[in-house]
Amino acid sequence: MPIREIPCPIVQVPTDVPVYIIVVDKEGVERQEQGDLERKVPDGCLLSDLVKDHMLQNPPTDVFLVSHGFNADQKSAEKDFQDWVEHMTKPDALPGLFDMHTKRGRAFKPLVVCVHWPSKYMAKLRALLSDWHLPSAGVELVRTAPGLARRSAVVVKNGAEHAFHYAKAQQGNIFRKFAAAAVEFVKATARGSMDGFFGRYETRAQVVGRCAVRKLLTDLQTVATQVEAAHRPSSGHPTRFHALAHSLGCHVVCSAVVGHDGEPCLPRPLHSLVLVQAAVPSTCFGPEGMYASVPKAVVGVTLVTHMPRDWALAAYSTFYKPALGRFGSSGADNNDYNRVVRTLPTDRDTRPWQAGTLVDLDTSDVMEPSPRDPLNVTKSHNNWTDARVLHALWAVLALPVNAGGAVPAAPTAG
Repeated sequence: MPIREIPCPIVQVPTDVPVYIIVVDKEGVERQEQGDLERKVPDGCLLSDLVKDHMLQNPPTDVFLVSHGFNADQKSAEKDFQDWVEHMTKPDALPGLFDMHTKRGRAFKPLVVCVHWPSKYMAKLRALLSDWHLPSAGVELVRTAPGLARRSAVVVKNGAEHAFHYAKAQQGNIFRKFAAAAVEFVKATARGSMDGFFGRYETRAQVVGRCAVRKLLTDLQTVATQVEAAHRPSSGHPTRFHALAHSLGCHVVCSAVVGHDGEPCLPRPLHSLVLVQAAVPSTCFGPEGMYASVPKAVVGVTLVTHMPRDWALAAYSTFYKPALGRFGSSGADNNDYNRVVRTLPTDRDTRPWQAGTLVDLDTSDVMEPSPRDPLNVTKSHNNWTDARVLHALWAVLALPVNAGGAVPAAPTAG
Protein backbone atom coordinates (compact mmCIF):
# COMPACT_ATOMS: atom_id res chain seq x y z
CA MET A 1 0.00 0.00 0.00
CA PRO A 2 1.33 3.46 -0.81
CA ILE A 3 -0.13 5.06 2.33
CA ARG A 4 0.37 4.13 5.97
CA GLU A 5 -1.03 5.50 9.22
CA ILE A 6 1.41 4.59 11.98
CA PRO A 7 0.17 4.97 15.58
CA CYS A 8 2.29 7.25 17.73
CA PRO A 9 2.18 6.34 21.45
CA ILE A 10 2.66 9.86 22.87
CA VAL A 11 0.20 12.62 23.69
CA GLN A 12 2.10 15.29 21.73
CA VAL A 13 0.98 13.66 18.47
CA PRO A 14 -2.83 13.85 18.42
CA THR A 15 -3.33 11.43 15.52
CA ASP A 16 -1.58 8.60 13.74
CA VAL A 17 1.42 9.60 11.66
CA PRO A 18 0.46 9.68 7.95
CA VAL A 19 3.14 8.18 5.73
CA TYR A 20 2.96 8.52 1.93
CA ILE A 21 5.35 6.46 -0.22
CA ILE A 22 5.81 8.00 -3.65
CA VAL A 23 7.34 5.79 -6.35
CA VAL A 24 9.62 7.38 -8.96
CA ASP A 25 11.16 5.77 -12.04
CA LYS A 26 14.82 5.99 -13.06
CA GLU A 27 14.10 8.98 -15.32
CA GLY A 28 12.88 11.00 -12.35
CA VAL A 29 9.18 10.79 -13.19
CA GLU A 30 6.58 9.92 -10.57
CA ARG A 31 4.75 6.68 -11.28
CA GLN A 32 0.96 6.58 -11.44
CA GLU A 33 -0.76 4.58 -8.73
CA GLN A 34 -2.93 1.52 -9.07
CA GLY A 35 -6.39 1.98 -7.60
CA ASP A 36 -6.91 1.15 -3.92
CA LEU A 37 -10.44 1.57 -2.61
CA GLU A 38 -9.46 0.91 1.00
CA ARG A 39 -6.89 3.71 0.96
CA LYS A 40 -9.04 5.93 -1.28
CA VAL A 41 -6.40 6.01 -4.00
CA PRO A 42 -7.95 6.50 -7.46
CA ASP A 43 -6.57 4.40 -10.28
CA GLY A 44 -3.98 6.28 -12.33
CA CYS A 45 -3.56 9.14 -9.87
CA LEU A 46 -0.30 10.67 -8.68
CA LEU A 47 0.22 10.17 -4.97
CA SER A 48 1.84 13.61 -4.73
CA ASP A 49 -1.56 15.11 -5.55
CA LEU A 50 -3.07 13.24 -2.60
CA VAL A 51 -0.27 14.56 -0.37
CA LYS A 52 -1.12 18.13 -1.40
CA ASP A 53 -4.81 17.47 -0.71
CA HIS A 54 -3.86 16.14 2.72
CA MET A 55 -1.90 19.30 3.48
CA LEU A 56 -4.83 21.48 2.49
CA GLN A 57 -7.30 19.53 4.64
CA ASN A 58 -4.99 18.71 7.57
CA PRO A 59 -2.23 21.33 7.71
CA PRO A 60 0.89 19.74 9.23
CA THR A 61 3.35 21.48 11.49
CA ASP A 62 6.29 19.55 10.03
CA VAL A 63 6.85 17.77 6.71
CA PHE A 64 9.52 15.06 6.58
CA LEU A 65 10.92 14.04 3.20
CA VAL A 66 12.75 10.70 3.40
CA SER A 67 14.82 8.73 0.85
CA HIS A 68 16.28 5.25 1.13
CA GLY A 69 19.70 4.24 -0.16
CA PHE A 70 21.17 1.68 -2.53
CA ASN A 71 19.80 -1.77 -3.36
CA ALA A 72 16.20 -1.43 -2.20
CA ASP A 73 13.15 -2.71 -4.04
CA GLN A 74 9.70 -1.32 -3.31
CA LYS A 75 8.81 -3.98 -0.74
CA SER A 76 12.02 -3.55 1.29
CA ALA A 77 11.85 0.24 0.95
CA GLU A 78 8.31 0.33 2.36
CA LYS A 79 9.42 -1.84 5.29
CA ASP A 80 12.45 0.39 5.93
CA PHE A 81 10.31 3.53 5.86
CA GLN A 82 7.78 2.04 8.26
CA ASP A 83 10.55 0.82 10.60
CA TRP A 84 12.13 4.28 10.59
CA VAL A 85 8.87 6.02 11.55
CA GLU A 86 8.14 3.46 14.26
CA HIS A 87 11.63 3.86 15.76
CA MET A 88 11.41 7.66 15.58
CA THR A 89 8.11 7.63 17.44
CA LYS A 90 9.12 5.35 20.30
CA PRO A 91 8.80 7.16 23.63
CA ASP A 92 12.44 6.52 24.62
CA ALA A 93 13.62 8.23 21.42
CA LEU A 94 11.66 11.44 21.81
CA PRO A 95 13.18 13.88 24.31
CA GLY A 96 13.62 16.28 21.40
CA LEU A 97 9.94 16.09 20.55
CA PHE A 98 8.94 16.88 24.12
CA ASP A 99 11.28 19.86 23.97
CA MET A 100 9.75 20.91 20.66
CA HIS A 101 6.26 20.80 22.10
CA THR A 102 7.27 22.89 25.13
CA LYS A 103 9.06 25.57 23.14
CA ARG A 104 6.50 25.86 20.38
CA GLY A 105 3.43 25.71 22.61
CA ARG A 106 1.36 23.67 20.18
CA ALA A 107 0.71 20.11 19.07
CA PHE A 108 3.09 18.34 16.73
CA LYS A 109 1.36 17.24 13.51
CA PRO A 110 3.86 15.45 11.28
CA LEU A 111 3.48 14.44 7.65
CA VAL A 112 5.99 11.91 6.31
CA VAL A 113 6.59 11.74 2.55
CA CYS A 114 8.92 8.94 1.44
CA VAL A 115 10.45 8.55 -2.00
CA HIS A 116 11.15 5.14 -3.45
CA TRP A 117 13.48 5.17 -6.44
CA PRO A 118 14.85 2.17 -8.42
CA SER A 119 18.13 1.35 -6.66
CA LYS A 120 18.04 -2.46 -6.72
CA TYR A 121 21.03 -3.90 -8.58
CA MET A 122 19.80 -6.16 -11.43
CA ALA A 123 16.35 -5.89 -9.90
CA LYS A 124 14.37 -7.74 -12.56
CA LEU A 125 16.73 -10.73 -12.71
CA ARG A 126 16.88 -11.04 -8.93
CA ALA A 127 13.09 -10.83 -8.63
CA LEU A 128 12.65 -13.63 -11.17
CA LEU A 129 15.19 -15.84 -9.40
CA SER A 130 13.63 -15.24 -5.98
CA ASP A 131 10.24 -16.30 -7.38
CA TRP A 132 11.80 -19.36 -9.08
CA HIS A 133 10.83 -18.16 -12.56
CA LEU A 134 13.92 -19.83 -13.96
CA PRO A 135 13.06 -19.72 -17.71
CA SER A 136 12.26 -16.01 -17.52
CA ALA A 137 15.38 -15.44 -15.43
CA GLY A 138 17.42 -17.16 -18.12
CA VAL A 139 15.93 -14.90 -20.78
CA GLU A 140 16.69 -11.83 -18.65
CA LEU A 141 20.27 -13.00 -18.08
CA VAL A 142 20.79 -13.49 -21.81
CA ARG A 143 19.36 -10.03 -22.42
CA THR A 144 21.63 -8.30 -19.90
CA ALA A 145 24.80 -10.35 -20.47
CA PRO A 146 26.02 -8.46 -23.58
CA GLY A 147 25.83 -5.13 -21.80
CA LEU A 148 27.67 -6.49 -18.76
CA ALA A 149 30.31 -8.02 -21.04
CA ARG A 150 30.82 -4.74 -22.90
CA ARG A 151 31.19 -2.75 -19.69
CA SER A 152 33.60 -5.33 -18.28
CA ALA A 153 35.68 -5.24 -21.45
CA VAL A 154 35.94 -1.46 -21.29
CA VAL A 155 36.99 -1.61 -17.63
CA VAL A 156 39.70 -4.21 -18.36
CA LYS A 157 40.95 -2.30 -21.41
CA ASN A 158 41.17 1.00 -19.53
CA GLY A 159 42.84 -0.72 -16.58
CA ALA A 160 45.46 -2.33 -18.82
CA GLU A 161 46.23 0.96 -20.56
CA HIS A 162 46.54 2.80 -17.25
CA ALA A 163 48.79 0.05 -15.81
CA PHE A 164 51.04 0.11 -18.91
CA HIS A 165 51.57 3.88 -18.76
CA TYR A 166 52.08 3.74 -15.00
CA ALA A 167 54.72 0.99 -15.25
CA LYS A 168 56.46 2.76 -18.10
CA ALA A 169 57.03 5.78 -15.89
CA GLN A 170 58.50 3.71 -13.04
CA GLN A 171 62.20 3.23 -12.34
CA GLY A 172 63.84 -0.19 -11.98
CA ASN A 173 64.17 -3.47 -13.84
CA ILE A 174 61.56 -5.31 -15.82
CA PHE A 175 60.41 -7.38 -12.83
CA ARG A 176 59.79 -4.30 -10.68
CA LYS A 177 57.90 -2.63 -13.52
CA PHE A 178 55.83 -5.77 -14.08
CA ALA A 179 54.93 -5.96 -10.38
CA ALA A 180 53.98 -2.26 -10.36
CA ALA A 181 51.86 -2.76 -13.47
CA ALA A 182 50.05 -5.75 -11.93
CA VAL A 183 49.21 -3.85 -8.74
CA GLU A 184 48.08 -0.79 -10.67
CA PHE A 185 45.98 -2.93 -13.03
CA VAL A 186 44.09 -4.40 -10.06
CA LYS A 187 43.53 -0.93 -8.62
CA ALA A 188 42.46 0.58 -11.94
CA THR A 189 40.03 -2.21 -12.81
CA ALA A 190 38.60 -2.08 -9.29
CA ARG A 191 38.06 1.68 -9.63
CA GLY A 192 36.48 1.17 -13.04
CA SER A 193 34.20 -1.57 -11.71
CA MET A 194 33.13 0.58 -8.78
CA ASP A 195 32.45 3.46 -11.14
CA GLY A 196 30.14 1.22 -13.14
CA PHE A 197 28.63 -0.24 -10.00
CA PHE A 198 28.12 2.91 -7.90
CA GLY A 199 28.33 5.53 -10.63
CA ARG A 200 25.20 4.41 -12.45
CA TYR A 201 23.11 4.54 -9.31
CA GLU A 202 24.73 7.74 -8.10
CA THR A 203 23.73 9.40 -11.37
CA ARG A 204 20.25 7.92 -11.11
CA ALA A 205 19.83 9.26 -7.57
CA GLN A 206 20.85 12.73 -8.75
CA VAL A 207 18.37 12.62 -11.64
CA VAL A 208 15.58 11.54 -9.29
CA GLY A 209 16.46 14.38 -6.92
CA ARG A 210 16.77 17.11 -9.52
CA CYS A 211 13.55 16.14 -11.28
CA ALA A 212 10.88 14.35 -9.25
CA VAL A 213 11.91 15.27 -5.71
CA ARG A 214 12.66 18.92 -6.46
CA LYS A 215 9.22 19.23 -8.08
CA LEU A 216 7.65 17.45 -5.12
CA LEU A 217 9.33 19.71 -2.55
CA THR A 218 8.51 22.83 -4.56
CA ASP A 219 4.84 21.86 -4.84
CA LEU A 220 4.54 21.00 -1.14
CA GLN A 221 6.20 24.23 -0.04
CA THR A 222 3.91 26.19 -2.34
CA VAL A 223 0.86 24.50 -0.79
CA ALA A 224 2.26 25.21 2.69
CA THR A 225 2.48 28.91 1.83
CA GLN A 226 -1.14 28.89 0.67
CA VAL A 227 -2.27 27.11 3.85
CA GLU A 228 -0.36 29.53 6.07
CA ALA A 229 -1.88 32.53 4.31
CA ALA A 230 -5.37 31.12 4.80
CA HIS A 231 -5.13 29.60 8.28
CA ARG A 232 -2.17 31.01 10.14
CA PRO A 233 -1.51 34.51 8.80
CA SER A 234 -0.10 35.86 12.05
CA SER A 235 0.91 32.78 14.04
CA GLY A 236 4.62 33.11 13.31
CA HIS A 237 4.84 29.33 12.96
CA PRO A 238 5.37 28.39 9.31
CA THR A 239 5.32 24.77 8.26
CA ARG A 240 8.79 23.33 8.65
CA PHE A 241 10.38 21.07 6.05
CA HIS A 242 12.97 18.45 6.96
CA ALA A 243 14.90 16.16 4.60
CA LEU A 244 16.42 12.87 5.75
CA ALA A 245 18.26 10.27 3.71
CA HIS A 246 20.48 7.23 4.08
CA SER A 247 23.51 6.09 2.07
CA LEU A 248 23.16 6.72 -1.68
CA GLY A 249 19.77 8.35 -1.08
CA CYS A 250 21.63 11.40 0.25
CA HIS A 251 22.23 12.31 -3.40
CA VAL A 252 18.45 12.40 -3.87
CA VAL A 253 17.73 15.04 -1.23
CA CYS A 254 20.87 17.12 -1.88
CA SER A 255 20.17 17.20 -5.62
CA ALA A 256 16.61 18.28 -4.88
CA VAL A 257 17.94 21.28 -2.95
CA VAL A 258 20.42 22.50 -5.58
CA GLY A 259 18.45 21.55 -8.69
CA HIS A 260 20.07 21.69 -12.12
CA ASP A 261 22.26 24.77 -11.68
CA GLY A 262 23.93 23.94 -8.37
CA GLU A 263 22.22 26.67 -6.36
CA PRO A 264 19.33 26.41 -3.88
CA CYS A 265 16.14 26.52 -5.91
CA LEU A 266 13.34 25.82 -3.44
CA PRO A 267 10.65 28.39 -2.52
CA ARG A 268 11.78 28.31 1.12
CA PRO A 269 14.75 26.86 3.00
CA LEU A 270 14.77 23.54 4.79
CA HIS A 271 14.58 23.59 8.56
CA SER A 272 16.97 20.66 8.88
CA LEU A 273 18.87 18.18 6.73
CA VAL A 274 19.99 14.78 8.07
CA LEU A 275 22.37 12.57 6.06
CA VAL A 276 22.94 9.17 7.64
CA GLN A 277 26.08 7.27 6.53
CA ALA A 278 26.06 9.08 3.19
CA ALA A 279 27.50 7.38 0.10
CA VAL A 280 28.46 10.82 -1.16
CA PRO A 281 31.97 12.26 -1.71
CA SER A 282 33.39 13.67 1.52
CA THR A 283 34.32 16.86 -0.36
CA CYS A 284 30.73 17.53 -1.48
CA PHE A 285 30.28 20.52 0.88
CA GLY A 286 33.66 22.11 0.10
CA PRO A 287 33.89 25.25 -2.07
CA GLU A 288 34.23 23.17 -5.25
CA GLY A 289 31.99 20.32 -4.10
CA MET A 290 28.91 19.18 -5.97
CA TYR A 291 26.69 20.23 -3.04
CA ALA A 292 28.66 23.22 -1.81
CA SER A 293 25.55 25.40 -1.48
CA VAL A 294 23.30 22.84 0.24
CA PRO A 295 24.02 23.83 3.88
CA LYS A 296 23.27 27.45 2.96
CA ALA A 297 19.71 26.36 2.18
CA VAL A 298 19.20 24.97 5.70
CA VAL A 299 18.26 27.42 8.44
CA GLY A 300 18.71 24.90 11.23
CA VAL A 301 21.34 22.15 11.29
CA THR A 302 22.81 20.02 8.53
CA LEU A 303 23.65 16.78 10.35
CA VAL A 304 26.09 14.28 8.82
CA THR A 305 26.66 10.98 10.63
CA HIS A 306 29.92 9.20 9.93
CA MET A 307 31.90 6.24 11.20
CA PRO A 308 35.38 5.17 10.03
CA ARG A 309 34.51 1.48 10.38
CA ASP A 310 31.52 1.60 8.06
CA TRP A 311 32.57 -1.41 6.02
CA ALA A 312 29.71 -1.06 3.52
CA LEU A 313 31.35 2.22 2.45
CA ALA A 314 34.89 0.81 2.56
CA ALA A 315 34.92 -0.29 -1.08
CA TYR A 316 33.27 2.96 -2.14
CA SER A 317 35.95 4.93 -0.29
CA THR A 318 38.90 2.79 -1.37
CA PHE A 319 38.23 2.41 -5.08
CA TYR A 320 35.75 5.16 -5.89
CA LYS A 321 35.64 8.27 -3.72
CA PRO A 322 36.23 8.94 0.00
CA ALA A 323 32.74 8.71 1.48
CA LEU A 324 31.04 11.35 3.60
CA GLY A 325 29.56 8.60 5.77
CA ARG A 326 33.01 7.19 6.55
CA PHE A 327 35.22 10.24 6.98
CA GLY A 328 32.87 13.18 7.53
CA SER A 329 33.03 16.35 5.45
CA SER A 330 36.39 17.42 4.04
CA GLY A 331 37.16 20.97 3.00
CA ALA A 332 33.88 22.36 4.32
CA ASP A 333 35.80 24.57 6.76
CA ASN A 334 36.83 26.64 3.74
CA ASN A 335 33.24 27.40 2.82
CA ASP A 336 31.21 30.28 4.23
CA TYR A 337 29.28 28.39 6.90
CA ASN A 338 30.22 27.00 10.28
CA ARG A 339 31.31 23.35 10.58
CA VAL A 340 31.28 21.59 13.97
CA VAL A 341 32.63 18.13 14.83
CA ARG A 342 30.73 16.31 17.58
CA THR A 343 30.44 12.93 19.21
CA LEU A 344 27.14 11.41 20.24
CA PRO A 345 25.59 13.34 23.13
CA THR A 346 25.13 11.64 26.48
CA ASP A 347 22.49 12.23 29.14
CA ARG A 348 24.81 14.77 30.79
CA ASP A 349 25.64 16.54 27.54
CA THR A 350 24.07 20.01 27.56
CA ARG A 351 25.86 21.47 24.55
CA PRO A 352 23.32 23.35 22.43
CA TRP A 353 22.80 22.68 18.75
CA GLN A 354 23.43 25.91 16.85
CA ALA A 355 21.32 26.93 13.86
CA GLY A 356 23.17 27.46 10.63
CA THR A 357 25.86 24.86 11.29
CA LEU A 358 27.10 21.77 9.51
CA VAL A 359 27.62 19.10 12.17
CA ASP A 360 29.84 16.06 11.58
CA LEU A 361 28.54 13.53 14.12
CA ASP A 362 30.79 10.57 14.89
CA THR A 363 28.50 7.60 15.64
CA SER A 364 31.25 5.02 16.21
CA ASP A 365 30.04 4.33 19.76
CA VAL A 366 26.79 2.72 18.64
CA MET A 367 27.20 1.86 14.96
CA GLU A 368 30.24 -0.41 15.23
CA PRO A 369 30.09 -3.81 13.47
CA SER A 370 28.74 -6.59 15.63
CA PRO A 371 31.51 -8.86 17.02
CA ARG A 372 29.05 -11.76 16.89
CA ASP A 373 28.51 -11.26 13.17
CA PRO A 374 31.77 -9.86 11.73
CA LEU A 375 30.90 -10.83 8.16
CA ASN A 376 27.78 -8.66 8.12
CA VAL A 377 29.37 -5.57 6.56
CA THR A 378 26.05 -3.70 6.41
CA LYS A 379 25.55 -3.80 10.19
CA SER A 380 27.69 -0.73 10.80
CA HIS A 381 26.07 1.02 7.82
CA ASN A 382 22.45 0.44 8.78
CA ASN A 383 22.51 0.38 12.57
CA TRP A 384 21.21 3.92 13.05
CA THR A 385 18.18 3.14 15.22
CA ASP A 386 20.09 3.23 18.52
CA ALA A 387 18.37 5.58 20.99
CA ARG A 388 21.40 7.92 21.19
CA VAL A 389 21.42 8.39 17.41
CA LEU A 390 17.67 9.05 17.41
CA HIS A 391 18.07 11.52 20.29
CA ALA A 392 20.59 13.45 18.19
CA LEU A 393 18.25 13.39 15.18
CA TRP A 394 15.34 14.73 17.24
CA ALA A 395 17.53 17.43 18.80
CA VAL A 396 18.26 18.67 15.29
CA LEU A 397 14.69 18.31 14.02
CA ALA A 398 13.26 20.07 17.09
CA LEU A 399 15.61 23.06 17.00
CA PRO A 400 13.31 26.12 17.35
CA VAL A 401 14.17 28.01 14.18
CA ASN A 402 11.58 29.44 11.82
CA ALA A 403 11.80 29.12 8.05
CA GLY A 404 13.02 32.69 7.80
CA GLY A 405 15.99 31.84 9.97
CA ALA A 406 14.83 33.62 13.13
CA VAL A 407 14.57 31.89 16.47
CA PRO A 408 10.93 32.26 17.57
CA ALA A 409 10.09 33.72 20.93
CA ALA A 410 8.95 31.41 23.67
CA PRO A 411 5.16 31.08 23.84
CA THR A 412 3.47 33.29 26.37
CA ALA A 413 1.38 31.86 29.15
CA GLY A 414 -2.27 31.48 28.36
